[in-house]
Amino acid sequence: MRSLVVDMFFGKKKDRDCIDLLKSGKFREAIECFDSILRINPNFAPVWVLKGIANDAVAWYNEGIVLGNLGRYEEALECFDRALKIDPNDALAWNNKGVALRKLGRYEEALECYDRALKIDPNDAEAWYNKGVALGNLGRHEEALKCFNKALEIDPNFELAKKAKEETEELLKKMIPRLDVKPSTKKPEIKLSQTNFNLDEWHRVRMELKNNNPTPIYNLTLSFPEDVEVRGLKTVNLDPMESKVIDFGLKPKSKGNIPLEITAHFEDGSRSYEERFIVWIEVSSPSKPILPASVESLKERFEFLEFIGSGGFADVYKVRNKDGEISALKIPKAVTKKIRKIFIRELAAWLNLKHPNILKIKDYDTEPYPYIELEYAEMSLEDLDLPLEPEKACSIAFQILDALRYAHSKEIYHRDIKPSNVLFVNGVPKLSDWGLAKLASSSKGVLEFTPLYSAPEFFQQKAYPKSDVFQVGLILYEMLTGLNPFEAETKTEIEQKIRFYNPPKPSEINPKAKPLDDVVMSALEKDVDRRIGVDEAMKKLADYLGFTYSKALSRNEGLRAAYYCGELLMVHLRMRKLAQAYKYASDLVNYAEGNLRNYVIKLCDHIKSCLSSRYIPDEEFETLVEYADFIIHKIRVGFEV
Repeated sequence: MRSLVVDMFFGKKKDRDCIDLLKSGKFREAIECFDSILRINPNFAPVWVLKGIANDAVAWYNEGIVLGNLGRYEEALECFDRALKIDPNDALAWNNKGVALRKLGRYEEALECYDRALKIDPNDAEAWYNKGVALGNLGRHEEALKCFNKALEIDPNFELAKKAKEETEELLKKMIPRLDVKPSTKKPEIKLSQTNFNLDEWHRVRMELKNNNPTPIYNLTLSFPEDVEVRGLKTVNLDPMESKVIDFGLKPKSKGNIPLEITAHFEDGSRSYEERFIVWIEVSSPSKPILPASVESLKERFEFLEFIGSGGFADVYKVRNKDGEISALKIPKAVTKKIRKIFIRELAAWLNLKHPNILKIKDYDTEPYPYIELEYAEMSLEDLDLPLEPEKACSIAFQILDALRYAHSKEIYHRDIKPSNVLFVNGVPKLSDWGLAKLASSSKGVLEFTPLYSAPEFFQQKAYPKSDVFQVGLILYEMLTGLNPFEAETKTEIEQKIRFYNPPKPSEINPKAKPLDDVVMSALEKDVDRRIGVDEAMKKLADYLGFTYSKALSRNEGLRAAYYCGELLMVHLRMRKLAQAYKYASDLVNYAEGNLRNYVIKLCDHIKSCLSSRYIPDEEFETLVEYADFIIHKIRVGFEV
């Protein structure tokens, strides 16, 4: 039908040339051709004028078709939406919007569009075919087959529908032996990497999940009984006969030989299942960690409570110092000349850094056995359940960038920013492990790095201040989507992906992340010269938090508005924008109650006093930031509860 309309409108040679370009698939040339028509006659608005009049639904539809053929599906969706706003009964626009959504992997939304198209035109064979393809993508093959049959009933010569029908019938034949078996046979296998645990201690556990079925398993989630606390569990999809290994945190709450009942919820595309597994674990009281004989002298200064983990050159323990404070103690595994050099390098960088979002060194020594005593952190970014709400991810990223802004001002660059190095002390994110940090004045030596969280230039033994921004962009991507887009099986594959693969925008995986697409993708720019800098990234994140605050106010969401108001107060305080910080502190008074309100009023007075001062010493300013952070932490806790 549309081709008839096209033929009616275009008679001149120039017009026909544009149509020929379009029909031959030369879409960019076609757009340029139509633009040349508009330059001659800006009021010309028939069917295929793609850059023309905003109120022409057909023009928006056609532009969507062109953009879709170019693979620019997000832009195509916007065009189809514009067309449907003008003409909600355009079946072709609904159908092609569904195609764009399917190309983006948004199958359920695509199905809704196909259903709208078929409600308008039940005899649209292409819409029936497209619906069948989307159902097949979801593993609902029996429903898909019905759609392909319907398409062929309308158009017996529809070759794509014929082929899809044959492939689906073949797939269903292979599945028949399993379709009538009881659901219990679809039970996936699970294996824990360990079964011995210490009471009330966090353990990093690996679990292998295996699908022994010829059909995929979707949305596999695991729940655990009250005998244990778990963190970091993710939803998993498993292809037929596929195995996957997941990492998560587990802390036992009961002692003894415990039958751990794990419940699995999953789907196969047409049905949902619930299965239970019993895994026996042995939980005992923690024994004091066994220390190397070489560090016996440290027992006089610290009570060793728990082994936390091991890095490239050092072990970390949870300890109690002479003052009764809990700390983390970092001790070299051996004191060779090389290790001592690394240890001193880390100290040199770290001791020079005092910032609310940098893990604090409490004490250190180099003789007789080197150690660094650090603030004790209850968890790392690795332990959080991802994805996070965009506002929380934004706040964490902003605070890490602020730590980097401060470090960069002292010409110190981190170069090893990854989830395990973002720790939380009383809920405040802190950047840790400055062992690979480099002074700007020191450029010699082989560049060391963690491959999966590397900036592209690291693989060429180059590093820049913006390398840190790439790494923050990557962990922000992971916080928003739950995925590291560069994950691969080998170091070589990881390198190739980081250097050459352009990942999808976060919103293509998590639509809530759309307002942060720009800052994330700008941070992940492979060309250092085009990559966003620390200050600009912080500004974009601050703008987003300001937008969410305004939205919460307009919706009368008091608690949420208080949360955003507190975040914006910290954002502007850290950037030393005291006038804006005072504004948000004053707003915060309206949300706080009791003692917390008194704290906020006192904070307002401090900021007002600073506003009237021409000079604020760094130490005084950091005290103000710490006091504000104390208050905002209470706001955050209240919000999370």
